Amino acid sequence: MPLLEKKKDLVQTLRDKGWDDADIEKTLRIMGKGSEQTGDAEQKTQQVVYWMILLDLGIGNLMVSFGLIPFLMVLQPSFVLGIMVTIGFVLGLFFNMLVWDLERVKTEHHFAAMFFIPGTAIVNIAIIVIVANAMSSFLKTAVPKNPYLLSGAYVAAFIVPYVIALVRDGMKKRQEQRQLARDAESEKSMHVYGGVE
Repeated sequence: MPLLEKKKDLVQTLRDKGWDDADIEKTLRIMGKGSEQTGDAEQKTQQVVYWMILLDLGIGNLMVSFGLIPFLMVLQPSFVLGIMVTIGFVLGLFFNMLVWDLERVKTEHHFAAMFFIPGTAIVNIAIIVIVANAMSSFLKTAVPKNPYLLSGAYVAAFIVPYVIALVRDGMKKRQEQRQLARDAESEKSMHVYGGVE
């Protein structure tokens, strides 16, 4: 539930209990000051957690890359591509879940992550595919794989959940803005036509 709706519900509840507007306003002001003080510390904590998540995902991408070497050496390119897309999508869902759970992370941090994680993934997977191809040719085990195709497929699959979440969040915000505008217009018309003015 958005903060504005919670605030409206609280105001309505307090009015229903017989509070006057001055006491309600004072209560909301006190609550706002308290949330500002805890909000700064919480925001800094969430930013640290956010960057730790990015570091963990970078390390996770590296581990996934090394774990793929045996598969890259023996499987056909179509199977390897399927594995890369699946792993990229699952890690993308995991990343998306962690990042969107942090409420106070700024938009620029979301964009930093959107470039940081795929960038590290491209480098990691390209290096690992090149190493696997070299080992494969040395051992004469399988057909060489295209590092750029595999890296691109992995990154595309990784970003899909995040892009979907961004689009969904943007649509939700626009819908909330439209609802607020309708509510304001409705309240305004009630005052004009209801003779409250």
